[in-house]
Amino acid sequence: MKNNRGMTLQLFRLLMLAGSCAVLFFMLLHFCTGYLISKYYPGSELQLQMIENRIKNFENYISDHAIPATDTAALLNWCGRQPMVLMEIYRDNILYFNSKYVYADPLIDQNIKTTRYDWYSYYEVLFADGPAEVLVYSDESYILNSWLTIAALILSGIVFTVIVLAGIRKTIQYIYLLCDEIQIMGSGDLEHPVTVKGNNELGLLAKELDHMRSALFYHRQNELDMIRQNQDMITSLSHDLRTPLAKLLLYTEIIQNNKYKDKLQLRRYLVRICEKGSQIKEISDHLLKYSLSQSQPQEIETLISSYRTAFYDRLSEMTDYLKAHGFPVECDIDWRETQIRYNDLFLNRILDNIVSNIDKYAEKSYPVIMRSVDTGYYIGVAVKNIRSSCCDCADSNGVGIENIRAMMRQMNGSCTVKQTETAFEITLLFPGCSF
Repeated sequence: MKNNRGMTLQLFRLLMLAGSCAVLFFMLLHFCTGYLISKYYPGSELQLQMIENRIKNFENYISDHAIPATDTAALLNWCGRQPMVLMEIYRDNILYFNSKYVYADPLIDQNIKTTRYDWYSYYEVLFADGPAEVLVYSDESYILNSWLTIAALILSGIVFTVIVLAGIRKTIQYIYLLCDEIQIMGSGDLEHPVTVKGNNELGLLAKELDHMRSALFYHRQNELDMIRQNQDMITSLSHDLRTPLAKLLLYTEIIQNNKYKDKLQLRRYLVRICEKGSQIKEISDHLLKYSLSQSQPQEIETLISSYRTAFYDRLSEMTDYLKAHGFPVECDIDWRETQIRYNDLFLNRILDNIVSNIDKYAEKSYPVIMRSVDTGYYIGVAVKNIRSSCCDCADSNGVGIENIRAMMRQMNGSCTVKQTETAFEITLLFPGCSF
């Protein structure tokens, strides 16, 4: 961060600006009030009124304490409480009292005669020992100017305070905004960004808070994605358990009801029961593994074998199962020896999903057609059937097809689905291997 953008220097600049404005404002007020007082106050009614008020105050003092014109101590006591006041008392043009005279000998004993001037204002005051003339010299303009100076200082202080408060108002509002946004983060809403303003310490704090919010949001999204993937995996494996379990029950029922032709067929059914049991166990192991882990599935292991080895037994079993359930089957398979790469468990699960969908949604009066597919780089199989008119395919949640696509992607293969109102065809393509 640049030093000239720090909050300390910004505050210093604000205080300097506010102080300069307050000083200029004070000097302007002081000059204006001084000019107005010097021009309009001397000889004005306000000045006369203030002098008369002092005389009335003096008369009240004399009356309340019964002070004679010769009581110098009492008169000096009153004058000492009046700032910027000079008083003289005359009787028959003889000076009885002067507030600047503080010597022990009374002035009356000195018999000082004075001349009466018309440009001075003399006030007749009744003392305890008779009337006398009082002359008051009072610098009321100085007193007025002092009060106006105090008022100017107060107003300048207000100007200073207003400028400082106006300067830090945006900063305070920004602090309140950050407090509100932190409360929003605390409530769990991590999508609301933190407002970043300026390049000072508050801006840096807001930027770091926004980075923290983004990091928390990213980690929470990753956690939610892992949980969702885990749930999808559990749903997928649970869905894939149904078809091998149904086949196992079918073969068990055939054996229980003695529907096999000979011991060779019986042995073949027993082998398939063991295979389906092993397949169910393997799927259950996967289900347990991913239910205890929040991590994504590890890279799958693939094996390489010929097309015939990969599909012959599986498609034969698929054909027997469909025929046992009343589906006619037509096969156009080229049992070539081309090598393909696949995962054994995934291939079983994919074919079981296809059988499950045919069993639920296909029309039994039309044959299920299986054919081999070769694109040169990919080799696989396509299965086509006619949809049943009495079965609403909208009830399907699409879990089976999505599982097939996900497993084919993990094997670097592809799954293509073509469907119309009456027909459904799925094509599985596996990467070929050349040696």
